[in-house]
Amino acid sequence: MIETKAQPAMAELTHNEIIKEAIPTLAGTIAATLANASTDQFSGDDNQFLKFHGVYQQDDRDSRSGGKKYIMMIRGVFPAV
Repeated sequence: MIETKAQPAMAELTHNEIIKEAIPTLAGTIAATLANASTDQFSGDDNQFLKFHGVYQQDDRDSRSGGKKYIMMIRGVFPAV
C-alpha cells in the first residue's frame, strides 16, 4: 500500500503580494501622480509601493485645523566610507 502525504493548502495571497505580482517594477502610477499638480496624495496601492521603497506618506498633524495636508518621510542609509 502506497501512502501519500496530504499537500498543504495554498495560503491566500495578501493584497501586497497581489500588487507586487501585478506590477513587478513596484512603480504603480507614482509618476503620473507626481506629474498631476492637482493631486495632493498618493492612492492606496501607490502608497504601498512607496513603502516598499522606504518612503512614507503621512498626514501633517501640525496643520490639521485647515484640512488634511500630507508630508513625506524618506528612510535612507548612508554607506560607511
